[in-house]
Amino acid sequence: MTTDTQFWRVKTDTAPKTSLNAKGGVTYALLKDAASKEAYFCLLSNDGGGYFSREAVPFEAIRGCLSGVNTERPIPAKIFRSAFVGRSVNNAGFLMHALRHEQLLQPSPDAAHLHVLGKDWEVWEAAVLSLPGDPFELPDAKKGDPEPKVIGTAEKQPAGGEKAKKPKKAERQPADTDDTAPAGGDNAASS
Repeated sequence: MTTDTQFWRVKTDTAPKTSLNAKGGVTYALLKDAASKEAYFCLLSNDGGGYFSREAVPFEAIRGCLSGVNTERPIPAKIFRSAFVGRSVNNAGFLMHALRHEQLLQPSPDAAHLHVLGKDWEVWEAAVLSLPGDPFELPDAKKGDPEPKVIGTAEKQPAGGEKAKKPKKAERQPADTDDTAPAGGDNAASS
């Protein structure tokens, strides 16, 4: 996925895996665009292995996966597959861990592998968009770049989407991404 969007990282966290046999966690970043109009999730790493797509997934696309779905009933993680451009089978499960860690989803009381809606998604999105951030470049999966590039770490974006200076051209790096990135041997994602 190539994009001209300038991303700002507002948070990096590790969500524990929730399936019965899973160990470790999934590290993700919460991003926003420079104008603070759209939030994104970006999967960064996975303890225990498994391929996944390293892309900025618009929160609007994640929310759109629920369109036409009866959210009064438990939902499987696979419902979020279409939010990704990349087609790794683990994407939806790994995203689900991040959504649960952000309390946007909760475990279903009826089945461990299903989920119910958690906190108010619009309130959560507004809170994320109001946070200051660091300039962020998507990881380069083709080159095996496991760590995202943070551009100009001394410069923080003001909260609320105020404009910040762009890095000088010499400081910018191209955002060349691949839709899958190897992370080890465990290819099973919970659903």
